[in-house]
Amino acid sequence: MEINWLKISDEALRVVSSIIIGVVLAYFGLRIYFRQKEYEIVKQRYLEQGLDVVAGELESVASTFMHNWSRALELVKELRDSPENFEVTHIGQGFLPFKGSNFNASAHHRLRMLTGSDVFWRFYQLALSRHLALNAIATNEIPHAISEYVSGRLPNAEVSEIVEEAFKTLQPMPGKSDEFAFLLHALHRVTGELERSRLGFGKIQTFAKNECIKNVVKELEDHYRSRFLDKDVESVLSEKM
Repeated sequence: MEINWLKISDEALRVVSSIIIGVVLAYFGLRIYFRQKEYEIVKQRYLEQGLDVVAGELESVASTFMHNWSRALELVKELRDSPENFEVTHIGQGFLPFKGSNFNASAHHRLRMLTGSDVFWRFYQLALSRHLALNAIATNEIPHAISEYVSGRLPNAEVSEIVEEAFKTLQPMPGKSDEFAFLLHALHRVTGELERSRLGFGKIQTFAKNECIKNVVKELEDHYRSRFLDKDVESVLSEKM
C-alpha cells in the first residue's frame, strides 16, 4: 500500500495550524481578559474608592449645609411674620446632622498619586472647615439668638433687629459655599479623563503628565492661591459670614 505523504503532510499542517491559531487566540484572549480585569481594579481603587469618595463627601457637606441654611431662613421668616405666635419648640427641628469630619485620607492618597499634586487635599480641608463654620452659624447661632429673644432674655431687643441681623448673616452664605464648586468641577474633570484613559497599573504614574490633568491642577492651584492663599487663611475662615 502506497503512503500518500502529501496528504499526510497537508493534514499535519492543518492540525499544527489549528493548534497555533488556538494558542494565539487563547493568548490574546487572556491578555484582553487580564487587561480588562486590571482596568476594573484600577477603576475601583482610583475612581470608586478615590475620586468618587472625595466628590461625594463634598456634595454631601454642601447639600447638608444648604438644607440647614434653608431651615434657618424659615425660622427667621417665621419669627418675622408671627413673633407673637412663634413656637419655641420649632427652633431645634428640621436640621440635618453635619457629617464633615471624615478626611478620607486613603482616597486623597490615591488622588495625589493620580494627579501628582496635593492641591485637592488642601482645597478639600478648607472646604470642610468653611462649611463646618457656616453650618454652625445656621444651626446654632441663629437659632440661639431667636431662642434668646422669644424666651424674653433680650428685653431691650426688637424683633426687627433680630430678623434684620439674621437675614444679613444668612444672605451671603450660599455664595461662600459655592466658592468650592470649583473644586468639585475639577474632580469631575479628572474623573472623566480617568474613565477615558482606561489605565492599567503601569500607567498610573504617567497619568499626572496628561495635558488635561496638568491643566486641571494648574487652574486649581491658581484659584486656590488667588482666592485663599493670598489672604490670611484664618481670616478667610473667620471673616464675617
